[in-house]
Amino acid sequence: MKKLVVALLYVSLSTTCIGQDSTSFKTHKNTVYFNPLSVSLATANISYERFLNQRFSMRIGFLDGHIYPEGKSKRDVRSLHFTGGYLELRKYTRTYPGKTPEDFYFGPYLQAFYDEITDYQFTKDSGIIRDDSGTPLPQSFSVFIPKMGVMAGSRQIYFKRLAIDLNAGLHYQHPSEKVYTSTEIINLMARKGVSFRIGLHAGFCF
Repeated sequence: MKKLVVALLYVSLSTTCIGQDSTSFKTHKNTVYFNPLSVSLATANISYERFLNQRFSMRIGFLDGHIYPEGKSKRDVRSLHFTGGYLELRKYTRTYPGKTPEDFYFGPYLQAFYDEITDYQFTKDSGIIRDDSGTPLPQSFSVFIPKMGVMAGSRQIYFKRLAIDLNAGLHYQHPSEKVYTSTEIINLMARKGVSFRIGLHAGFCF
């Protein structure tokens, strides 16, 4: 009889707790983000975060942009066009019942990029190959770069709906082929091995 009473009490308390958590988390489960630096960098960076409960969320994002190592000009054709996406699983360290989730978080993430690279043709000793008129000869190729890593960050809410998110991550990337160009920044972004990322986003909660 005592076991039955204890069991019923446990079920009653569990149901009450679940009900309270569900009631306190009916609003602001979604956030749409953009990178405020995208305009100055001429890139597109948007993402969507969905809270599964007060502790966990999933976030998906899309990026597209260009990098011109020597500046955009007709004289220098070297460039990197990247298109990619990412998936994050976040665990928040604290909860605030009745409020939009915020605070420090951590978790794993996956990224995948398709890079289209334009560079000059060059010899093994890094000499640029030119035609008879002395004009450098361009070349174009593409590479697929999957990435897997871990991150940590902080999400803060202002004015009930404005989210400011700052995070940093460390990942391992493995390009589909070895990339070697005449510009160091492209070589660094497309190399095999451990790399990092830093992100700043502003979002609207609903």
